Amino acid sequence: MKKKIAAMMFLIMLGTLAGCSKEKKEDRVIDVHTMAQSLLNDITYEDQLTKVEGNMFQMIYGISQEDIEEYEAYVSTGATAEEIAVIKAKDEATAESMEEKLTERVEAQKNSFANYIPKEVEKLEEAVVYQEGVYVVLSISNDDEKAEKIISGK
Repeated sequence: MKKKIAAMMFLIMLGTLAGCSKEKKEDRVIDVHTMAQSLLNDITYEDQLTKVEGNMFQMIYGISQEDIEEYEAYVSTGATAEEIAVIKAKDEATAESMEEKLTERVEAQKNSFANYIPKEVEKLEEAVVYQEGVYVVLSISNDDEKAEKIISGK
C-alpha cells in the first residue's frame, strides 16, 4: 500500500514538473504599419481615407500619446463611417483600455450617423474591434470578413 501511495505521489510530482516546463506561448508581434497598409489597400472603400496624426488622433479616439508605442490610423472625409486604427500600446492593460475606447468610438459614430447617413450604421454594426496582447485594431468597412482575416493573420 505504501509503495502504491509513493508511486502515485511520484507520478503527481512528475506531472506537476512537466506542466511547469511548458514554454509560454510566444505573443504575436504585429507590424503596425504593415497591418494598417493591408487594411487600407486590400479592402475597397467608398470614401477617401486620410492618415490621422498627432493631436487629431487623441481628439478622435481619446487615447493619450503617452500610452502608445506606435500607431497608424485613417479616417474618412465624413461622408462614410469608414476607418482604420492599428495601435501598439505600452502594455496589455493599456491595450484593453484602448479596446474599450475604440468600442465607445464605434457607438458614438452609430449615434452620429443614425440621423446623418443611416446606411453607414450597417458598417458600424459590423465594425471589427480587436485586441491581442499590446495591439488594438479598429476596422470599419464594407468587408468585415476580409478585415478579420487580415487582422487575425489567417
